[in-house]
Order: sequence, then C-alpha cells, then structure tokens
Amino acid sequence: YNVPHVVERFVNASLEQAEHYAHCEDGDCDIMFTMGSDFHYGNARSWFKNLDKLLHHVRADGRVNAFYSSPAAYYDAKAASAHRWAVKTDDWLPYCDGAAEYDAKADRVLDRGGDAYW
Repeated sequence: YNVPHVVERFVNASLEQAEHYAHCEDGDCDIMFTMGSDFHYGNARSWFKNLDKLLHHVRADGRVNAFYSSPAAYYDAKAASAHRWAVKTDDWLPYCDGAAEYDAKADRVLDRGGDAYW
C-alpha cells in the first residue's frame, strides 16, 4: 500500500512545478501535467485505472485539485483569467527524444505553423 507516498510525490511535484509558473504568483495557479509519451499506452485500461485512483486520492488529500482536462480547456481557462501574458518571440518549444537528440527541423516547422491555432 503506497497511496500516501504516491500522493505526497504528486503534490510535491505540483508545488515544485508551480514555482516556475509566473501566473502562480497571482493566486491563479493552473498547471497542466501531460502524461505519458510515445508507446506508453499499450494497456490503457490499466493506465487510466491507476490514474483514476491517483486523482481520487489527491483530491481527498486536499492540498491540490487534480482532474482530467484537455489542452483546449486549459487554454480557455488561461485566456479567461485576469493574468496578462508576456509575448515570447524566441524559440519556445524545442523537440528532443533524448538528452542530446534535439531536432532543429521540428522546431522550425512548429515555429512556422504551430501558432496557427492560437
């Protein structure tokens, strides 16, 4: 039974990540945790069953509010907030699959077309 340990790790990771978000200083601290990566969902039923348990116990703990969402819902919540966002003009989304595998071509493609949605 490792629920208290896992909840503590999740809460600590959330609070540590919040330290790097400028809008958290305003008290409006929403953080998106992306889960998994390529080829990590071979058994999605098991993955989501465990994630459901984690969310249940983290909510019961009460220190952070964790829930399922989507990038679109996160963006909408951020756009509706009173926080004013800085405009970033340099590279902001480099892609790499490992410590020394930076893909400059992918970055150029994202830089040219990645802001079309926003």
